[in-house]
Amino acid sequence: MKNTNSELSTTDVNAGRSGVADVSNIWGMSPLERQRKQFLKLSISPSANLVLRPDVIYDDAVLIGLAKSADVVLLDEDATPLAAHVSDNQLLSAERWLFDGADIPASARSVTPAEAGGDYNRKLRKRAAAKCYVIRDDNAREIEWQLYLASYKGVTDLVTKYIWPHPAYHVTRFCARHRISPNMVTSASAVLTLLSFWLFWEGQFSWGLLSGWLMTFLDTVDGKLARVTLTASEWGNIFDHGIDLIHPPFWYLAWGFGLLSAGQISSEWLHACIWAVFAGYIGGRLIEGYFIRRHGFHIHVWRRFDSFFRLIVARRNPNLILLTLSYLGDRPELGFFAVVAWTLISVPVHLTQSIDAEIARARGKQLTSWLSN
Repeated sequence: MKNTNSELSTTDVNAGRSGVADVSNIWGMSPLERQRKQFLKLSISPSANLVLRPDVIYDDAVLIGLAKSADVVLLDEDATPLAAHVSDNQLLSAERWLFDGADIPASARSVTPAEAGGDYNRKLRKRAAAKCYVIRDDNAREIEWQLYLASYKGVTDLVTKYIWPHPAYHVTRFCARHRISPNMVTSASAVLTLLSFWLFWEGQFSWGLLSGWLMTFLDTVDGKLARVTLTASEWGNIFDHGIDLIHPPFWYLAWGFGLLSAGQISSEWLHACIWAVFAGYIGGRLIEGYFIRRHGFHIHVWRRFDSFFRLIVARRNPNLILLTLSYLGDRPELGFFAVVAWTLISVPVHLTQSIDAEIARARGKQLTSWLSN
């Protein structure tokens, strides 16, 4: 008996044992359903002799680490067994360790979740020790919150990092509870993207900013919803990131034409600024893409400064702050000029980062993210 994606698994058989409590759904799934989805998502072989508890939420990295480590027992900080990866002849023994309180032999190699899964999440650009959560009657909501935080990128802009987490958590919970899929949220975000463009073009800056900020908020929700509910898809990733990649300079273009219609900027200045902002935006993205292909990780996680600069770099959310402040000050043209200027400042910073990396590499230094050290 094994905890696999087949119809019969160790956790199915042992779900009713006296040592295992009835558990609540977490993000709309039972732990057992979550484990099965994780097996599929992580391509863990159904033949893997993983013995898992049906009242435990496992970090993806922990399952990957266990699947790669034979003859190992996973223990929490209280030395309580949470899982095991054993040979065929030890399966029944491992079940007794996990479900009946049997003593684990001293010869068995034990690891903690952090040791099994590591403490660096490359995909989400963050340092965070891998964890497991034992579900009790009173901690389901806390576990949901912790899984939500774990789905957050560690290196991102200041709005996403410091303003959106709590409100986005509640909206993410609402979506999960009402079976609203991440792609539905992304579709609403796409509509708001187009609406903001039109409103900016028409000079309706107040409504355009409202629509734009709502779009950026939903852009936070869809990714978190996909991760916590294990419903991420290749199409969803392309859909979401495609919108993120393409639309920002077109918003600034529309804002500029809104200023032109109101007589707040000349056509000569508008054309010069539009060329500058598109060149700067595309140039910055190309530098970032080159860095990833050249060095194997994102430019914003190389050094501490690079991660700090990601908070304020000339991307959509920091630029929206500039546009919003200028509108509130009744000088929307100053926000437009500020976006252009900050974009042109950010590009040389990116270029310097890339040149520094090439110099370090030429000197024989192995480039790695500071978060992984």
